[in-house]
Amino acid sequence: MTPTDLAALLIVEGCLPMIAGTPPRVAAPAGTPLSAGERKAAGFEGPGVTMRYATGAGDVIADFGATTATVRLPEGEIAPALNVIDKAVLNAPGDTQSAEEANGPAGAKLRTYFVRVNAERYARVALVIPAAAHGVLEARVTGLAAVGYASGGVAPAA
Repeated sequence: MTPTDLAALLIVEGCLPMIAGTPPRVAAPAGTPLSAGERKAAGFEGPGVTMRYATGAGDVIADFGATTATVRLPEGEIAPALNVIDKAVLNAPGDTQSAEEANGPAGAKLRTYFVRVNAERYARVALVIPAAAHGVLEARVTGLAAVGYASGGVAPAA
């Protein structure tokens, strides 16, 4: 499995069902937990568990924090990875709202999707896209309450 395919699997088949309160639809391959020191060195702080998933083409890092799961691909070409993850998120079970793009940190772009995972919850999937064509692509998945869902409203609320 390529790092990009693994990242898409972790996002769509792992993170989204967890936000919905259902078991993952597909089991992720076995990962190796990072120590507290390795987790901090990778830039993750606060409560959470960080896993390293080894692939033949580099490691995928997934951090399952208190409020946000982060899936980080190894350094590589951005466009092909972005295409795979974009397609996976847009075709995820549930109602996915089209991606919105905005300026992100350090010249990066931020592409955000809202996926309605059930009547009460949304997932915000934010891709941090580096400015360069080669770099590290990161997805941040956060659960949100759906406001107005009883009356048919669809706006997510943080």
